[in-house]
Amino acid sequence: MMLKQQPPFSPRRAAPDMAQMDAVLQSCGLRLSRIQIEQLWAYHSLLRERNADLNLTRVHNFANMVLKLYADSMLPADFLELPSPLLDLGTGPGMPGIPLRIYRPVLEVILAESRGKRVDFLKEAVARLGLSGLSVEPGRVTERFERPVAGVITRAVETIEKTLERVTGCLSQDGLVILMKGPHCAEEIDRAQARFPGAYTLVSDRSYRIPGTNHARRLIVFRRADEPLYSRRARAMEGRAVRAITSEQNPLFKELKKTLTGRGIQKSGQALVSGEKLVGEILSAHPGCCRAWVSRPEQP
Repeated sequence: MMLKQQPPFSPRRAAPDMAQMDAVLQSCGLRLSRIQIEQLWAYHSLLRERNADLNLTRVHNFANMVLKLYADSMLPADFLELPSPLLDLGTGPGMPGIPLRIYRPVLEVILAESRGKRVDFLKEAVARLGLSGLSVEPGRVTERFERPVAGVITRAVETIEKTLERVTGCLSQDGLVILMKGPHCAEEIDRAQARFPGAYTLVSDRSYRIPGTNHARRLIVFRRADEPLYSRRARAMEGRAVRAITSEQNPLFKELKKTLTGRGIQKSGQALVSGEKLVGEILSAHPGCCRAWVSRPEQP
């Protein structure tokens, strides 16, 4: 009878721990303090704990998670000085925003996510980590989102052109849009520059690899040149009184109503102008001609 030879005994491989995480990060040139490693480990543990139910990431191997998720999220902080507050657009389970906030504690990071279950996870992560300067912005960010930020960062898959359009409501003048892309995005850059001449300027285009991997990345940075609508509106309203109109019998309301007719415009020398694009153009080109801003309380 032939007996199958048994392999030599080998002890079970030890489960990954914080020391192994630290070693992988150091191999990428990323040096974190003991407290930072503990914070990142707490985030990693929660991500692993919730991933089965919420499908937060398809990366499951420990080393790959540290390299492709956490290290990749932190590397941009070594390539440029990140602006603050920084909006992490389409953050998903919190990347790059949470690792970045751990790596650069002085940053204020806003995690923007529209999917409800992921928003719940982000709130749980923020509460468990107890980090100041880290908040969650639920809902979809569009051009109407006007929370002022100095920078936007995203690992999302949408085109550069769409991202630049999406953040026009919130990104401050001279603010940065930092796009973590794959290596083949030259056509996207060209289309974005053609779409927004004078509004955005390409200031950096850096190709790199995550150390120790063949994972090629490209960091694209645009700087905003024009002024956002919220800033133009505030400048146009400087020194102006704010009055609430609560009745159709209000004399000012009656005066404004007349400007809806050609005769009223001719008589008063005033006109009501509506529409975000047209109002923005007038505020930009002729701010001295603007007498008042009229809107409902519940509207932007």
